Amino acid sequence: ASVVEIHENAFENCKALEEVYFVSENHRQTAGQADDTSIEFSNLSLVHRRAFYNCKSLKKVDFSNVKTIAIDQEAFLNCEKLTHVLNMESVGAAYRGAFKNCTSLREKITLRTAKIGDGAFGGCVNLEGVKLEASNVEIGALAFENCGTGLESGFEIDFNEKTVKSIGNGAFKGAKLAVQNETFTLPDGLISIGENVFENCQTVKTVALGNVDLDNVKLLGAAFKGLNVTVAADSTKFTQEQGVIYALETGVKTKLIYLNASATGENGKLDLSTLTITEIGEYAFVGV
Repeated sequence: ASVVEIHENAFENCKALEEVYFVSENHRQTAGQADDTSIEFSNLSLVHRRAFYNCKSLKKVDFSNVKTIAIDQEAFLNCEKLTHVLNMESVGAAYRGAFKNCTSLREKITLRTAKIGDGAFGGCVNLEGVKLEASNVEIGALAFENCGTGLESGFEIDFNEKTVKSIGNGAFKGAKLAVQNETFTLPDGLISIGENVFENCQTVKTVALGNVDLDNVKLLGAAFKGLNVTVAADSTKFTQEQGVIYALETGVKTKLIYLNASATGENGKLDLSTLTITEIGEYAFVGV
């Protein structure tokens, strides 16, 4: 028999279930687990909404030999003893709350999915890190909320030089991000960013724009409220002068999008009379 999908609520509240192996017959024989009957899981493509919701004793999920699988909304929500997910690389999509509140999940995982849904790993306080291996990744709202807060070393996200297309509202809210010099560098190619991305991130004090190409630059202030923002010297999209961040169009400053706290200096004044700007972005002066 070949299982293609596991449907909604299939194992919900199975509080004694400890391990789930989505493996082929050959893999089971290799592992010494063969029996008289075998169910083929290599064609499994979808774990539906809340399929394993609230499985309080579930410790291990093995996706070995699964080719590509989508984890639907809240499929493993509140699996608080889940510590290992093998072959996470096979996950093609992790939707809203897919692994939310898996508080014991303590490992660095590799994701090849371009879709990380809202709250997908929210509340995974012991998650050590995520390495992204897809292009045009969309990181949803609150996707990594509070990640790493249970670890001394914090939570590390490795963009692996891949393109991240968008980062949603509060994506790293409350997370303990493992960064150098309290600085988080945005991935190159980013074109959209939400509000309050680093809200209550105690380890992040500065955001480096890098070579981003944001299409919603007017919202930069909403994204980084209270943080210091720096611009790469070779950026063709932004420039920074005396703590003020401007958007550029053909090399001309057209939008004032963010003020660092130091921008007004000791006298608390900022003279804009000589500038050619045509717009002032939302939340540009917040917290100044």
